[in-house]
Amino acid sequence: LEFTGYKAGMTHVMTDNGQDCPVTIIECPSIKTASIIFYKKTTYGLKNLDKELKRKISLPAEEYDPKTKTGNKPELFEMAVGGNAKHLGKEINVDVLKEGSHLDIHAVTKGKGLGGPIKRFGISRTSHKSEKGRTPGNVGAWHGAKQWTVAKSGQTGYHQRFEHNKWLIKIIIKNPFILVKGSVAGSTKRLIILTKPI
Repeated sequence: LEFTGYKAGMTHVMTDNGQDCPVTIIECPSIKTASIIFYKKTTYGLKNLDKELKRKISLPAEEYDPKTKTGNKPELFEMAVGGNAKHLGKEINVDVLKEGSHLDIHAVTKGKGLGGPIKRFGISRTSHKSEKGRTPGNVGAWHGAKQWTVAKSGQTGYHQRFEHNKWLIKIIIKNPFILVKGSVAGSTKRLIILTKPI
């Protein structure tokens, strides 16, 4: 149902009729299952069954120097899977996806830090006789039950965004990566989650 990859960059490919098509390269290494979480449907939504299925296991405390074990932290995330139980504990490769299918892409956009209202929301500048030029003209009324919100400065970028129905053009198994038509949110080397379209 889901797969992940890392954004490598963009390029373009030529179609059969000679059209130029921009594509994003997403590197897709194999995924290994670390643990399984079970859910139960209730009247309040899905409920985690960790308390019902939990067993106490006491492990000896590991003695180590924190300076000696500094490495890359593995990417841990939760995803829904389907299929037979015989695939449990085995690596999942990129060949579970199909060429020509559509994907929904979950990614975090490029962070831009503190942005003003013009860059953040695209409002227009005020007139030439105004005291300030790059600010909203009015921030709202003093009185009234309903307060209208206006564009203000704040965090710009580094937001999670979903893109629906991206076309998967090509899958290369040897060096596992895929080509997706168009652009994908986020910077290079950032984790991207690929899901089946809704």
